[in-house]
Amino acid sequence: EKIKNDFETEVAQNDKRFLKLNKLKGDLLSLTNQGSLFDKSKKEKEIWNKNVSKISEEIKNLEDQITGIKNNKIYKDAFEWRFEFPEILNYDGDFVGFDLIIGNPPYIPLEDYSINERAYFGNTFEILERKYDSSVMFFINGLSLLNNSGLLSYIAPITWQTGENYSSFRKWIFTFKGIEQIINLPFNIFEDAYVETAIYFLTNFNNSTFKIYRFNKKEKEIDLKSINFTVIPGDLILPNKFKIILNPLVNKLLKRLNPEKYIQLGMITISTQGLSGSIFKETNIEDEDTFIFLSKGNVYNYWISEDETFITSLKKHKSLKQFYDSDDKILIRRLINRQDRLSVCYTNKRMIYKKDINPFIPTDKDFPAKYLLAVMASKLISFLYINISSIATKDDFRQTTLTELRELPIPLINSDMHSNIIKTVDKILHIKKLNPESDTSSLESKIDLIVYDLYGLTKEEIKIVENSI
Repeated sequence: EKIKNDFETEVAQNDKRFLKLNKLKGDLLSLTNQGSLFDKSKKEKEIWNKNVSKISEEIKNLEDQITGIKNNKIYKDAFEWRFEFPEILNYDGDFVGFDLIIGNPPYIPLEDYSINERAYFGNTFEILERKYDSSVMFFINGLSLLNNSGLLSYIAPITWQTGENYSSFRKWIFTFKGIEQIINLPFNIFEDAYVETAIYFLTNFNNSTFKIYRFNKKEKEIDLKSINFTVIPGDLILPNKFKIILNPLVNKLLKRLNPEKYIQLGMITISTQGLSGSIFKETNIEDEDTFIFLSKGNVYNYWISEDETFITSLKKHKSLKQFYDSDDKILIRRLINRQDRLSVCYTNKRMIYKKDINPFIPTDKDFPAKYLLAVMASKLISFLYINISSIATKDDFRQTTLTELRELPIPLINSDMHSNIIKTVDKILHIKKLNPESDTSSLESKIDLIVYDLYGLTKEEIKIVENSI
C-alpha cells in the first residue's frame, strides 16, 4: 500500500488534459481582464458570472485530475498486478505469469450471449467451435496468465471432456498444454446450479501421464484428501477427437482396435433422428407416400411397444422415406435407461418413428441388421458408450447422440459367424414377439460372450464390464 501511495506518474505537457487546462486558463484570463467603458447591465453581469464560474469549475476539475494522476490516486484501492504481485514480473518489469490460478468460472451457454458478443468470442477464441459454454474461454485466458511451470485449477462442467463441439479445444490442450489431474464430482455439488462438474488441474507444459478419479454420481460426501487416482498414459488419448475418457479399460480397448478388423457404425448404415409428430397431419389417403406414424411407444432390447399410431404422408418429405420404408433396420432409443444400457431393437415395418427413436438402416450386405442388433444390444457396447459420452451419464436427461452412435466400432466377421449370431437373435425375437415380458437373459448372455470375443476381451476385462452394467 505504501508503494501505491508513494508512486508518482508524470503527465506530459502535450497531454490533452494539459492542453485543455491551458486553453481554459487563457479563456478565464481573457474574460476577467476584459475592460469596458460602460457598466454591465444586470443580465450581462449574470451571464458573465455564470461563464466565470463554469470555466473556474472546469479548471479545478482538470487540476484535480492531473494532481491525482501525478500522486497516483488512480491506483488507490485498485487491483494493480505490478503492486499486488511484483513476483509475476521479471527485473525488467515484464509480465511472466502466475504460479497458481484457482477459480470457478461461469458456465454460460453460448446461445445466451448477444450476436455481437458471440462474434467477439469467435474472433478472439479461434479454437472454439459451434456451441460451447463460457468456462472454456476462462481456461484459455487463465492458461495465458500462468508462467511456464504454473498450475491452473478450476471447477467447471464435465461437458468438454468428451463433447463433440470441444474437439479443437481438447486438441489444443493435449498439443500445447497439459493435464495434471481431473476429478469428476458427484451430482448436486452446487445446490442452486444443476450442472455436472469436475475439478481440473492444467499446466502450460505437456505431461506424459495424467491422473483421473470419478466419484459415484450419487455420493453424498466427498473426501478429496484420500483419493486413489488412476494414472492414464497420454498416448492412450486418441488423436482424432482427443476425448478424455476416465475409464482405463475403455481407453485401452479403443486404442487396440485395429481399423482393419473394425468399422464405424456410421460407415455401414444410414441413420436419422426420429420425427416430431406435431409437424405431421393425420390423413385418410393411402398411396405410396403414406406411412404409419408411431406417436407413442418405446424401444427396449429386442422389442418395441407400439402403443399409439396414426396414418400420415411423407409426400412433402420424400427424402425421409428411405429411413422408414419396409427395410431391415435397427432402432435405437435416444434415452439411456437407468441400468446404463442402450435400448436397441429390430424391425422391417414401413413405419415412421417419433423423435426419440432413431432408425439405422444397413447399407452393406456384410452387416445384416440382426447382426448389428446383437452387437449394439450387447453389454459391451453399452459399457463403451456410457464411458465415451459425458451426456450419457447425466442425471436428468441421459441420452445418445447420432454422432457418437455412428462412431461405435463394429467387428468385421465372415458370413458363417453372422449365421450363428443371427440364429440366436431370431430365437430372442421370436420369444419377445410371443410375450415381450419373457426372460431371454440366457440367450442374451450367450450373445454377450460372443461379442466379448469379437472385441478380444480377457477374462479380467469381461469381469470389469459385467460388474459395471
